[in-house]
Amino acid sequence: MVSLIRRTHLQVVFGNKKVILIIGALIFISIIAGLGYLFFQSRHQTENVRLNNLITSVETNLNEASGLKDSDPKMAAEKISQAKARLVEAEGLSKESSKIAELKVKVEEKEAEVLKIYKNIELELFMSLDLIKQTFKTEKMSFSAGRLLLLDTNDKSLVAISTELKTPNIIAGPQQLGDARIASINGSNAFVYSLDKGILHLDIDTKKTSVVSQKDEGWGEIKDLFGFSGNVYGLDSGKNMIWKYAPTESGYSQKQEYLRSEANLGLAKRMVIDYSVWVLTSEPDILKFTGGGSDFYAMSGLNDPLTQIDGLFVPEELDAVFILDKSTNRILVTKKNGEYLAQYINPEFFKVSDFFVDEEIKKIYLLIENKIYTTALK
Repeated sequence: MVSLIRRTHLQVVFGNKKVILIIGALIFISIIAGLGYLFFQSRHQTENVRLNNLITSVETNLNEASGLKDSDPKMAAEKISQAKARLVEAEGLSKESSKIAELKVKVEEKEAEVLKIYKNIELELFMSLDLIKQTFKTEKMSFSAGRLLLLDTNDKSLVAISTELKTPNIIAGPQQLGDARIASINGSNAFVYSLDKGILHLDIDTKKTSVVSQKDEGWGEIKDLFGFSGNVYGLDSGKNMIWKYAPTESGYSQKQEYLRSEANLGLAKRMVIDYSVWVLTSEPDILKFTGGGSDFYAMSGLNDPLTQIDGLFVPEELDAVFILDKSTNRILVTKKNGEYLAQYINPEFFKVSDFFVDEEIKKIYLLIENKIYTTALK
């Protein structure tokens, strides 16, 4: 009987201890949970404060950009960059915030306004090239003084078009041009590079053909041709040289070396001339030469960096360089020192094979799938 009482006593004691331990564990868990909740609440409050501060900063940057866009465009662009960086940080704190979604739209709208990003610009059909001839096709255009020059390298026909009257005029065919590959216009003068006939000069008004230079064993690989101020220039990637031919009383001079210093033209693919010579390479890079020497050009202020360059045009009188980037469906505009000015965006731009700008009537002409379109220059 005594032993039974003792066992019962021990069971009660151990049972009470077990209950106490369970209660203690529950109290400990409750304390830990409470501390965790307090920590979570504190962290949540800290993140909310940080988020609100970031939202305020983004709104401040946008207001500052609005005030600076006319007086200091570069600083306005910097404020937009700051706003975008802070918005990304805010999105990391709260991706589901409706306030952030609204702010993202505002940032995009303000960026377009400040950086002069013209989206979804309208394209107007200027001419379908099958109106010249059903089989006529070209991938390049050359423009000067209201005239457009097109070369069909398949059937070797050269056509000039008045941009005002839209009247095509066939200048020459395979008999005159031979294996023609490149054409350029300067006023009433057309120049053609032909693999077998060399460099030819054609008077657009009289259709008279003459020889600038016979095929020259001193050439490497002629990549482009450009007529400017009566002269004709040949871009030779094989010889790392730009050849210049100047008009004389009897025709044209022998080839002259335009470059006065070394240049790497091995990847050169296009050349345009205003009063400097601009060379587009496939690196991608834009080289500028003035008076035969290397000149400064470095792009700055871009909201999205260029990864490729598919086309280049430099008007004579405008302080502007137009750059085609088909990967982002845009034509980027910079000053002639590289400072950002504007950009035009259209989903059809990835199809553009060539383009030019008529600065007098303020239009951009674009060659898309054998049709020429125009859009207004803003």
